[in-house]
Amino acid sequence: MSCSFNCSAPAPALSPNSDITGIGIIINNIVTAGFVVVIVSLHYITVHDPTCDPFRKDDQNLPIPYRPNPIDVNALAQTKLVLWHAHFVSNGSEKLTNFLLKCIRAFSDIQIVTGFSILISGFLQLRCGLATYHWLVIVHLAWISCITQLSCLSLLRKHLRDHTTERVLRLIAVGVLVILLIVGLSFTGNYHWAFDAGNSDHPTLSDSAICYLHPRPEMNSAFLSMPYSMIILIFGFSSRVIIVYDTLSVRVVGRARSFLSKHIRRLLRIVYDRGIIYDRSEVSSSPRSLKQIFCYLPLLSVYFTCWVLVDVWDSTVQEVLWFITAFVYGIGGLMTTIYRPEKMGLEASLTGFNEWTFGQVASVVLLAAPLITVIEYFQEDDTPVPDTTLVQETTPTRDETSTKDETSTKDETSTKDETSTKDENSTKDEPPAQETTPAQGTTPIPEMNPAQEPPRHKR
Repeated sequence: MSCSFNCSAPAPALSPNSDITGIGIIINNIVTAGFVVVIVSLHYITVHDPTCDPFRKDDQNLPIPYRPNPIDVNALAQTKLVLWHAHFVSNGSEKLTNFLLKCIRAFSDIQIVTGFSILISGFLQLRCGLATYHWLVIVHLAWISCITQLSCLSLLRKHLRDHTTERVLRLIAVGVLVILLIVGLSFTGNYHWAFDAGNSDHPTLSDSAICYLHPRPEMNSAFLSMPYSMIILIFGFSSRVIIVYDTLSVRVVGRARSFLSKHIRRLLRIVYDRGIIYDRSEVSSSPRSLKQIFCYLPLLSVYFTCWVLVDVWDSTVQEVLWFITAFVYGIGGLMTTIYRPEKMGLEASLTGFNEWTFGQVASVVLLAAPLITVIEYFQEDDTPVPDTTLVQETTPTRDETSTKDETSTKDETSTKDETSTKDENSTKDEPPAQETTPAQGTTPIPEMNPAQEPPRHKR
């Protein structure tokens, strides 16, 4: 492909570009992200504990008690009850947790590199006359990589709490990736051909993408899908930034939620009390007044609905379902875009999807690399710890020797004390000597007052 473009010239014919739409490239990206979907789902079902505070350390007592999310508690109650009888869950939960954590970190790093390589290569090829068809494929591939990385941040929240440097670096990398993807999405607002195969308006799928960087605002599917995708990315990244920092998650969002809940409950109480006063002032045998029916109950319903929605938004099951939905949405858009030329009556060879060239075969073979990494992590957790108790039992230490000497010394001392005690007791058991009266002319010995006894020295 020549690095030149001419926006005033007629649109050139679509040429295949297997580096972007090749079947090996597509399979590699989808399968790698699919691994993350499986790991995230497995982590949530078998390892995630909704009653554990992710910001609390083992030796830390927080002043505010942690409130488990009721959505996660109810969603995992029956699932964990069934899986708890499985051997790898009941006996190896800690091992499984470490194994899944290592896998998530490894695949997260892979997706960061993949996302940057896709978007940077695409931006560099824009000046080479990259077609809008290939640019939209690049955007879909970057979408899958980006939402995969956002999902990994949610599960790494507890790990990133203890590794602040890694947390900052990951957030910066994901933030830059999100910004690049949003910029790439902004070019696709007037790609009408992606939603309507019969639309011949420019840009066509073979037009240079660099010539149509500023879409015309029109109320159609092509334009509306652009801000919708941007909102999902912004919402996903913002929520991940909040949940990985306890300052934002607990002190800002948590206190704001408590503040609003407190005042709303106070308002509901006022409305309820006024309804009771109305019943007493008016002669009515019904326990509910019109104020309670038309004011209090609707407000109470709105309050509970908002409370449930906030719990759903804050739950981990929502994040897992969001990731799966966004992943399916990205794959659907990617495959629809790839087969769009065939629906428009063009030859299938122009997509370059069905050609198994050298790069496509290499991309599929490289899928073995993450699999090998997973196997190595699993074998590391299965490595038995050498038993050193026998060696310690056969070789006495200095402390044990000194302890034995002290014990023997104490036994000898205690034996002596017991002997002296027995002698004293035997002396006390002897009958007292008969008292003799002093003879005449002798002076009796005065008894000593206990208070006048001389002080004894401490032993």
